[in-house]
Amino acid sequence: MFEGKVMVWVLAFAFVVAAAGFVIHTSEIDELSREIREAEFGVQEAGRLMDMKKQTLVRREADVALARRELDTLDDLDTKIAAVLEDREAATRRLEELENAPEKIRQQFADAVAAVRKTALGESLGSVKLPSGAVLENTKIQKITDADITLAHGGGVTKLRAKNAPPELAARFRLKTESELEEMVKKAPAAEGAPPGNASPAGSTGTAAPAGQASDNSPAAIAAAAKREARFREIDSRMAELQVQTEIAERSRDEWKKQAEDYKNLHRRAQALGRISSHLIKANAATERANQIQTQLDSAKLLMEKLRQERDGLAPKPN
Repeated sequence: MFEGKVMVWVLAFAFVVAAAGFVIHTSEIDELSREIREAEFGVQEAGRLMDMKKQTLVRREADVALARRELDTLDDLDTKIAAVLEDREAATRRLEELENAPEKIRQQFADAVAAVRKTALGESLGSVKLPSGAVLENTKIQKITDADITLAHGGGVTKLRAKNAPPELAARFRLKTESELEEMVKKAPAAEGAPPGNASPAGSTGTAAPAGQASDNSPAAIAAAAKREARFREIDSRMAELQVQTEIAERSRDEWKKQAEDYKNLHRRAQALGRISSHLIKANAATERANQIQTQLDSAKLLMEKLRQERDGLAPKPN
């Protein structure tokens, strides 16, 4: 009987121990399951973070590629600007040459006419038939001016205007016609200190001048009028050239200023990209060039004002 109770207690104790072991084992399994779930959640979070970092890396690579393209564009633009500057400089030099060409040609023509006239002094022409039908024998050239040619011959000395001279002589020595002489006298005083407006009509012999003065149609009066007229036209032509050059220079100055501002903008963009740039040096050079042109413009305007005052002094005054 006693042994039977002992066996019951032993079995009961074994059951309790087994039950306790089962509970403990179940708790450990639950803990391990929880830790596994937490580890899986950590892996998922790490995966999400990895994806975010990959996306950020892709965006940064795209930004780097864009920055490289912009740098390439800036380099191309810099090269194009330099080429445009060189072309503009060449065009400006060519334009200046073309602007000065007419004045050079006029001066060369005037020098050539003067040389022909000087060389012809003393030249023997033999018999010269005038448009009137008269014939001058044993003629020799004494003097040539814009207004006339003086010939010495067997019968004396004759001064011929363009309308009275043989056409070949008038053309050879570029004698001015009566209308050209009349226009010159109208635009300039006939003689120093003499009032304007005393020009003779074409074909007349001139109007009498006060005692002690040369007549309006005399060589001295014509020479003085021609001198004033030549100076007036020279000043007028020079002022027209200066005006054109001033307008060109003003456009060139404005272009240099614009280029300086463009270079400054390029420099600021390069700085924003963290790139070393020489655009600021080019901007300073363009600004300096614009300032130089402005100085030339100021000098040209002063010269134009002086020429204008001189031209006004040469202009015919109203009666």
